[in-house]
Amino acid sequence: MKVNRSSLLVFQASMLLLWCSSACKGLEPTIPMKAMDVAKEVKSPPEPIIYEDPILDEEEFSAVAYVAPAKIGSDELVSFQLRGIPLGIAIHMIADQAGVNIYLDSSLDREVDAAFPSVTINDALHALLSRNGLRLMEEPEGIYWVEPSDGSEAETARFRVQSIDAGSIVEDLEALVSDGASLVVNAEQNLILVDGTSRDVNLVATYLESVDRLKRQVLLEVELIEFSLDEEFELGFANLITDGDIGGPNLLSLAQALTTGNGEFSLTLDNSDIPLISTLTALEQYIGVNVLSSPRVLVTTKSAATVEVVTEVPYVQATITSTIGDGTAGASTTEEIEFKEVGLKMIVTPTVQEGGMVEITVDQVFSNVIEFFQGVPVIDSRNLATVMLVENQCTAVIGGLIENSIAETDTGVPWLMNVPLVGRIFRSDDDAAKKRQLLVFITPRIVSSKSSSRVSEQYQKNFRDSVKAAGLTPAGDL
Repeated sequence: MKVNRSSLLVFQASMLLLWCSSACKGLEPTIPMKAMDVAKEVKSPPEPIIYEDPILDEEEFSAVAYVAPAKIGSDELVSFQLRGIPLGIAIHMIADQAGVNIYLDSSLDREVDAAFPSVTINDALHALLSRNGLRLMEEPEGIYWVEPSDGSEAETARFRVQSIDAGSIVEDLEALVSDGASLVVNAEQNLILVDGTSRDVNLVATYLESVDRLKRQVLLEVELIEFSLDEEFELGFANLITDGDIGGPNLLSLAQALTTGNGEFSLTLDNSDIPLISTLTALEQYIGVNVLSSPRVLVTTKSAATVEVVTEVPYVQATITSTIGDGTAGASTTEEIEFKEVGLKMIVTPTVQEGGMVEITVDQVFSNVIEFFQGVPVIDSRNLATVMLVENQCTAVIGGLIENSIAETDTGVPWLMNVPLVGRIFRSDDDAAKKRQLLVFITPRIVSSKSSSRVSEQYQKNFRDSVKAAGLTPAGDL
């Protein structure tokens, strides 16, 4: 026997009205006539919902584009007391408060006991539905109904990712959805289509909401500074210890690291009270300070930044070519100018951690010319690799690149000090040991996506101002 679905729906709605009038004693929630009219026209079960992707603000930090299940009401906070009444009546009370049309099956007669003293209408309804294994749907627009939600319902959803490459997460998505689900990924448009169960869609939505986020950016302020240490530094350091207020704890920590051990060290400086520039200025009173370079690099988290301060050393490369033929032998020499790079090459990779901490991975190579062999420079290279955890806007200091030298100084009476044999009577020979230490100062500053462009513009302006102050013409002004 065939049962007309439209008649059945009308009959169920009529029975619900009669039951409510006898059981609720004055509450009398009713189905709006518009809902009744539309219900008569329903001929088949609703099609699966397609999740449309709204156009999001480009500055939103989370760029996952998907639409949650149907929403009703405004963001105004209201109060509901739903104690000891059937679930269907409770849902109708919330729908009446929101002023929406809603259709319910007559089977929703289980009793609920809920109190919402301060909540939005939408949150109250979805809390009530989720606790009872239901979800709210909208089909057609303006008509709401509920259906069981155990994760096995057929559902189709479309997502557009904004901050990651959709093609790079295909394997992750395939591992999330069930075997019977269909997954389509368009890497060029960054579109993802999921056709499966409600559980498949929810898993993909949750995953994308977690990974489709703008990467944090870090401004790396790097100072490459060469310190010249001599025997007089020991006396200056003793005075520094007795008057520690001159440069504060940062200066004491830095001075102690420079004078103890083999020079290989790493430490962090807290710049909240005393800026780094003040610490370096105070240290200049005791040792020679030579700033080699002060690069600034803006990178995303877990991306490598390369800093190079190198000099090309020229030398002559001679190539001898021998020729033998027709009983004669000859040779020709070709000379070319070649170059070898010496200096500092450094790769810095910042990783933003929780609580404003930044993990800094540093891999650096320092090279210099120690001698020439037959006109070819002999290069001495030293590697240093370390990983440090630094608080945002604090400074990591890395030392260990040392060059020792002995300076011979002759003082005495002019002319007479250079007379053979007796000249030593009129002069004194002093051999002073000097040590050059190259220190790397790295200060990470976490930069938001909104302020990164302003930071870049500010550094460009500072660079142009410094070029003009040197009497040069910036390229943009030509």
